[in-house]
Amino acid sequence: MKGKPLFRSDRSIGLTALVSALVVLSLDIASPLQGAVAVLYTSTVLIASWSNRPAATLLAGASCSLLAMLGFWYSHWDEPFGSPAMRLGVALFAIGMITMLSIRHRSARDTLSEQARMLELTHDTVVVRGMDDTIRYWNEGAERLYGWTRAEALGQSAQDLLQTRTSQNPMGQNPMDAVNAAGRWSGEISRLRKDGTRIVLESRWLARRDHLGRATGIFETSADVTHQRAEAVARRRSEERYHTIFHAAGLPMMEIDLSAAKTSMEQAETLDLDGINRVAARSLVRDANAAAIQLFGVSAPDKLIGHSLLRFHTPAAERSLGRLLGALAAGQRDIEEEAQFLTETGAIVDVVLRLTVLEEDNNWSRLLMLAIDVTERYRMQRRLAQAQSELTEVNRATTLGQVAAFIAHEINQPLTAISAFASSGKRWLAREAPDAAEVADCLEKIALSGARAADVVARVRRLFRKGEAEQSELDLASLIRETASLLDRELRESAVTLHLDLPPDLPPVTGDRILLQQVLVNLILNAGKAMTMVADGPRDLRIDAFRTADSIAVDVADSGTGILSDPQTIFEPFFSSREDGMGIGLSISRSIVEQHGGAISAANREEGGARFRFSIPITPAHEPA
Repeated sequence: MKGKPLFRSDRSIGLTALVSALVVLSLDIASPLQGAVAVLYTSTVLIASWSNRPAATLLAGASCSLLAMLGFWYSHWDEPFGSPAMRLGVALFAIGMITMLSIRHRSARDTLSEQARMLELTHDTVVVRGMDDTIRYWNEGAERLYGWTRAEALGQSAQDLLQTRTSQNPMGQNPMDAVNAAGRWSGEISRLRKDGTRIVLESRWLARRDHLGRATGIFETSADVTHQRAEAVARRRSEERYHTIFHAAGLPMMEIDLSAAKTSMEQAETLDLDGINRVAARSLVRDANAAAIQLFGVSAPDKLIGHSLLRFHTPAAERSLGRLLGALAAGQRDIEEEAQFLTETGAIVDVVLRLTVLEEDNNWSRLLMLAIDVTERYRMQRRLAQAQSELTEVNRATTLGQVAAFIAHEINQPLTAISAFASSGKRWLAREAPDAAEVADCLEKIALSGARAADVVARVRRLFRKGEAEQSELDLASLIRETASLLDRELRESAVTLHLDLPPDLPPVTGDRILLQQVLVNLILNAGKAMTMVADGPRDLRIDAFRTADSIAVDVADSGTGILSDPQTIFEPFFSSREDGMGIGLSISRSIVEQHGGAISAANREEGGARFRFSIPITPAHEPA
């Protein structure tokens, strides 16, 4: 049967070759033809070559040569060299040639067989055509792709069967000129399948030539790229739509390349501020629309495209970039962040950034950045917040004014009576007991304290009616000592030790003496009450005054319980941490300080207790030149 070997094993081939050699040897010895029969040893060599083993063929050739010489020696050993020797030489030459040709033929046939198997295994189409365009070879890849079987395709005209068209030849002619000139051609073609659909192929054609260099046909391989070309066209159209939308959009849009920045991040262990700036310096703007050019205030696109945004950064933008990079490193693909930039002209713009990682862009080479300018909106929000703050201040001042008016109305008469009774007591004492100096001194202090209290009430009432305070040049150090002297008894009764640190060369300030003294009284009394709430430990009160750039600051620090709530809320009206507190002392103190152009703040101390600080501007004439 076709395709089955004549012998099934190397053993049977070897036995057949041995029998053939023995038969030829017998004929050579017994035949009257003498040495001419030795040529038949070539059949033994051919039989041995069926084993597909070059070594077996070579062994058979050598063995047959030895047998031929043995037969010659047996028949002609005693004769001189003559025609039998010549016939032996011809036989040995024939045996050698057949041996070499068999080995070479088998090697070439094995190579061709391997190549044929490889052509069948490949997924690409392999078609061999003759010079007349007749199909001579058609592999399984061609069967799968084109739909025609090998039997249907062989012997057919390739052009008639496949209707080949090339991009170089729109009319469908084959590019044979290139093959004839260079021996090869590659390019894109389209062909018709059996089902009538046209497909696009990447094809390579190679001229086949014989050993004399004459063209014998065309060897071609092709791969189906129909889907790839369709996808490329779709991608190109998508890119065109994307760029149209990108450049026509009214919102600022940019393409950012952060691939080099990603490499820097991967190499860095931590990303501090310097690291963020290094990363920002390695980021590039690949493209920007007209709105982005206008946002940053540059004169031309090339001032932005191809450069980093680092020169537009503010500290807020650096923090925003750090958060954006952290989100990208965490795998987020749509990130929104607020940022602030400086334009080319130095103006500050507030934007909301939306960073999007485009599909299949895992190296951050094409990031779409959308920037929404919210500068005006933030400006309006700040104006609204300022208006609300002013309204709150008006409400607070109105409330405190009402409270001050109520307090003034309620205590003015008792204070007047106290002062009147103290004055009457002094006059009576002067008549009846002129030697009671201590009593007279007490009555004097009662009268002065009553007058001072009435003065404070009047001035606070005037303060919240937007009246002008009585401004004069003051020495804060002297005012602090005077206030401490007035409160000395209260401090001693609370076992509070007072420490003063008041430099003698402090410049003067301008303000209302009574109102600023009231601020000191409120802070000192509050500190004393806070320390009485601590059962154990020293009760130390420190009052320090020192100069800052353009003001005198006063610190009142205690060792009490500290501030148990938000330090900013304790200055609100009617806020108090004590059950017996009214919550207006610190609020009034803040109003007084702010009316003097200063500021007041509070904070807890690390060693325990609280520290209140207020500052009053230095009198302009005494500010440093």
